[in-house]
Amino acid sequence: MESHIDLSYVLGSTLGEFYFNGWVFSPAGPGRIGSQLFGLILDIKDFKAQSTAENRSKRGSSVLGRFSGKELSIAGLTAIQERAKADPSSMEPPGPRLLDEVYDVAVQRVDEEFFAKFQASPQYTSLVKEVAEHKKKLLTKKSVLKAESKDDEEELLSFTQCLGDRFGFHLFKKFCTTKISEQHVLFHMEFGFFSKACAGGSMEEQALKDKVQSMYDRYIAKGGTLAMEITDAQRDSITTAMGTLTAETCATIYVPLHAERLKWMEESLYPEFESTDVLRAYKDQILASVNKQA
Repeated sequence: MESHIDLSYVLGSTLGEFYFNGWVFSPAGPGRIGSQLFGLILDIKDFKAQSTAENRSKRGSSVLGRFSGKELSIAGLTAIQERAKADPSSMEPPGPRLLDEVYDVAVQRVDEEFFAKFQASPQYTSLVKEVAEHKKKLLTKKSVLKAESKDDEEELLSFTQCLGDRFGFHLFKKFCTTKISEQHVLFHMEFGFFSKACAGGSMEEQALKDKVQSMYDRYIAKGGTLAMEITDAQRDSITTAMGTLTAETCATIYVPLHAERLKWMEESLYPEFESTDVLRAYKDQILASVNKQA
């Protein structure tokens, strides 16, 4: 199986994407350019998969706003971004093949510049092992299912358990991406990191204010690259609070919004995620991990 784990396998495999993503954000990962290229590949994959012009337009705008063709040295992306800036109407609606050339260039760059480093990483070793184990589990599960009673009660995986597990979180984030809703999951993740930093007392007041501002620009402000669909009242409340920030209020300014967005994801997104084939395929694995940590 190991000989088949190339970049094509990683990009077409849930496990492959998870472990490659883990390596990308590890200390030994590919750095900013490598992580940006991988993120660009995943977002273009989702752009191409959108079935409606409206969703394709949303994802296309996100791609053009989040990634810089000049920084990544991808001339095709730079050309599209300049055309969109000069005449936004020329991009509406964006054709499904708009970013094909950009995708091919990004994949080639990752394959040639970074994949060999991934193959030398512990994440790659874990991927090879996990793929083999998952294949065995699938074969075993098919045999077990034949013998199980239909009346057996299925163990539930709660929203909190899913988000608390690294692989469960990855699957839910990927699902939200297909729903053009990943900004809420990313806000949850960044809020968690920021809250830990605040509690640890490791950031100076100005650094706290800068972080709060960057999160505001990204998730709260209208037109932000990952602007969440929140109410005007929520946005106005945070905008007002931004004017009187202190070290103490930096730690609390996003607490109410985070709690509300978390509840919204649990009620609006998680029920549909629970019915997906991918969660059914990996739920037992996630539950085993959750129970092991309990």
